[in-house]
Amino acid sequence: MIWKYTFPLHNKLKTPLLTSIQYSVGKGYDADEIDRIAKTDYYEHLDLDQKTYLGLLHSNLTDFYDVMSQKYCLMRFSLFNGWYQQYYNLDTHHWHTHSRSNVSMVYYLELDGPEHSTEFWCPETRKKFQLDAKEGDIVVFPAYQAHRSPPIQSDNRKTIISCNYNFESVRFDCINGK
Repeated sequence: MIWKYTFPLHNKLKTPLLTSIQYSVGKGYDADEIDRIAKTDYYEHLDLDQKTYLGLLHSNLTDFYDVMSQKYCLMRFSLFNGWYQQYYNLDTHHWHTHSRSNVSMVYYLELDGPEHSTEFWCPETRKKFQLDAKEGDIVVFPAYQAHRSPPIQSDNRKTIISCNYNFESVRFDCINGK
């Protein structure tokens, strides 16, 4: 199940998050024209507490976490990892999945239009699709779902923060409808 959440604190947090990312460790990644990402800290092997932007975002996601807990009937879950990525014209992140986690999310901190949002591949229909996402949206999807950032066709930067979560325990009362 893939779903979308509009982050109500986006306008308040956008500038502080972008400033934190600007001063964060990170570098470009180019893998034989398959992946081309202008700046990311994914490959920096940093602990979560070394990522100031992630702490700021995580501490302001209380409502989102409540929605996620209700949707999946969760008693407990944990943030497994998180990173940012910035893209410019023709940058892309090719088809991939996220291992060792249950669900992933992508928060569109800067997004020019829905055509630049995450593209998913459905194994049942063998077709690609995108949600009608906009800047400030968080899209949640199963970590095993094949997805990519399509090549950016704009002169405006795209910035995302992505996180992986692990489910630790479920609420039986929620599952049993009580």
